[in-house]
Amino acid sequence: MADALSFLENDLTCLICCDIFTDPVTLKCSHSLCEECLQRFWITQDKPQCPVCRKKCSHDEPTKSLALKTLCESFKNRKPTAVSGDVCPEHKEMLKLFCFEDQQPICVVCYTSKKHENHKCSPVDEAAGNLKENIKTQMDRLQVTLANLKKAQESYVKQAELIKERTRMDESQIKEEFEKLHQFLRDEEEKHIRSLHKEMEPQNEKVKARMEELSKQISDLSENMAAVWQDIEAENITFLQ
Repeated sequence: MADALSFLENDLTCLICCDIFTDPVTLKCSHSLCEECLQRFWITQDKPQCPVCRKKCSHDEPTKSLALKTLCESFKNRKPTAVSGDVCPEHKEMLKLFCFEDQQPICVVCYTSKKHENHKCSPVDEAAGNLKENIKTQMDRLQVTLANLKKAQESYVKQAELIKERTRMDESQIKEEFEKLHQFLRDEEEKHIRSLHKEMEPQNEKVKARMEELSKQISDLSENMAAVWQDIEAENITFLQ
């Protein structure tokens, strides 16, 4: 069963991305590829050609294959999850080692190749464990830093509250002092007004007395003048008597 799946996988693998076809298209030369992979390949070429056999073709040539797409999707659903993530895409072997120079998991075949010659490698589980320990150590340091930052934040929050309360108290005191000053000025105003009235009262009484005297003189004079006019208008005999 495994050999059958491996054989089928080879027929369903795109030679550009080395993965199972996604939206496969077929050229006239009968080679199939992922539609997106083919378009990206053609961007790098002066004229469109098949990436496998190098035969010239046209942009209108790729034909979508619904049957092939359905077969690929069925294969992906039946294929073990570990194949896509834990298997070397080049050699189809399990990724059991980690290369520190290239910072990537590799298989045993990769390890023996010239590409990774003299590279420092270790088992994936060991490398992952060491990396997790290093990250944990850094996280512990960051946790301490975070705690210090929160402590500093709390301190500044308290300072802000103290400043706010001090401002409120000082503002209240300033208002109280100015209210006292305003009250003092109001009292002084009333005091000076009373003093002015008291100072001007004798002169006011004197003027009032003089006005009453003038009013009496005017009244008396008016009466006398009225009597004279009355005499003037009387008969001559009466006037001369």
